Amino acid sequence: MNINTHTHLFTLRNVLSREAVRAIGNRLRHKDVPEYLVEGIEQFIYDLSNKPRHLTEDQLLEELVRAILSTDVFKEFSKNNLQQLSALNAININAEHLSRAALKQVLNALSAWGDANDNAESNLFDIYETLRIALMPSSTAIADHLLDHLDRDDALVGLMMDIRGDSESDRDEHRFHNQRDDLVEASLQRPGRVFPFFAVNPKRPDHFDLMKDAIETKGFVGVKLYPSLGYKVDSDEMMVVYDYCEQNDLPITMHCNHSGFYVEEAFIDYCNPEHWEPILAQYPSLKICFAHFDGHQSFSDPNGLDEGTWGRKILELMQHPAYSGVYADVSYHTDMMGDPELEQHYLQKINELLNMPVVQNRILFGTDSWLLRLNMSDELFWSYFREKLSGERFRQIASTNPKMFLGIDPPKKNIERYIRYHKENRNRVGSLPNAWLHDQVGAEFKVKRDHPIWTLDKYPGWIVNTVFKSRMYSRQKQMAFARRAYITMQELKFWEYSFADQPAFDQACKAISLILVAQCEELEAGEREGDWTKNEIRQLFEDMIRKPSVRLLDLSFQIDGIYSFTYE
Repeated sequence: MNINTHTHLFTLRNVLSREAVRAIGNRLRHKDVPEYLVEGIEQFIYDLSNKPRHLTEDQLLEELVRAILSTDVFKEFSKNNLQQLSALNAININAEHLSRAALKQVLNALSAWGDANDNAESNLFDIYETLRIALMPSSTAIADHLLDHLDRDDALVGLMMDIRGDSESDRDEHRFHNQRDDLVEASLQRPGRVFPFFAVNPKRPDHFDLMKDAIETKGFVGVKLYPSLGYKVDSDEMMVVYDYCEQNDLPITMHCNHSGFYVEEAFIDYCNPEHWEPILAQYPSLKICFAHFDGHQSFSDPNGLDEGTWGRKILELMQHPAYSGVYADVSYHTDMMGDPELEQHYLQKINELLNMPVVQNRILFGTDSWLLRLNMSDELFWSYFREKLSGERFRQIASTNPKMFLGIDPPKKNIERYIRYHKENRNRVGSLPNAWLHDQVGAEFKVKRDHPIWTLDKYPGWIVNTVFKSRMYSRQKQMAFARRAYITMQELKFWEYSFADQPAFDQACKAISLILVAQCEELEAGEREGDWTKNEIRQLFEDMIRKPSVRLLDLSFQIDGIYSFTYE
């Protein structure tokens, strides 16, 4: 079993706070993405935050490019570069009247321009692909995307993120809880292949109780920290967290490089491994992974591990005889790829480390997907390390070491809880477990879990099924509930009107949309997200109902995006 120890399975919807949008903009600027793109991307994400909704890939393309074209900074850029960019020269730039084909042409042209003229690490196509993954409807969908190219028994660690500011709206608090629940669902949908880590942020008043509940009742196996979001790692509050983690064999993964997400540039130093010396002195057996090993330059720069660097400090902590649980991962190490000199230094150094006592057991493989897609695909990253390292050394960082870090071999307290949790839920999972979990549980699993959103246990699927059941043919009503998700509008009774009686068809589409809105609004457990009005939602539903290929599942995605529901 190979394990990707560093992935993000949360959907963008579940982290879309004002604080998050600011952090995303900072990350793009840190990657030298030009301002004429960043402003439009921020505007697109702000709009999505204000009016959450499910977007198809075509809709994402359309809305993202239109947002970029509409900013003053892009208009100035296009005016100055009209002759060099034929796609801009060939059309009259008007963000409101471009066809989808023209928008795609603009996307491709700006991506090619960025590759040739900008020093950015990511072009517009990379950003579009990243958003396409991040805007998938559930953590399970993102997990499937990352697991698709791996072997059946391979697994990944899903790291939560808590981008809470000094204060928080009720809506953002609800989104954080949704992020947790969505990751729990992914773990049950793909048993043994998703290991959830809970995000701790001491700015959240009940962070400790939430962490404890996630570990003890929801199958979480570790903790994720991201100090550059604005908190210090050596506070009294955090020491309580470390005490609990050490007692319960919980590994911690902490962001540790000079980039990534940060609220203020001064907060980057909160990730400095120097701060961990007194912490580890108090908790010497605590497991801590310094994610990213301070970045590729620790290996690719000849001076990357010199005295005073974060990489050197991580190495010193690893080699300290009293600290048995210090690890680091190679996630998002991409800059050396394609640069022969950097790559030579990188491979020489990582092979040296993998030949050193103790250190060879403490380096972990991880990708940092879906965020990695800003530079490359998850599959390409795996392929690079498989090809550049020997088979034995790749197994060391992708299988042997991750199992030790997670406490899998032999099972520690956290993994024993994980096994118990899945044993208790084995009669209602989304797929058969991998071989490791099956052997640990010692009993058969039953695949009886519905789609994460199309399920009678959640309101979106229940509402859509209730509203459309009377519009189904007899054979459709007799289908298993799970199969009804894929019934399209053109396969339902009311669609017959579209051929013979247009006014009746129009009336039916409007009537169904009104009923859908009424069902959503009448539920005490449901609340409209963002700035949507009832009439805007009704019109959005009607537009979807008029499209022949829209599935009942797609409508449930949309309801799940627009409304937030609470469950007992």
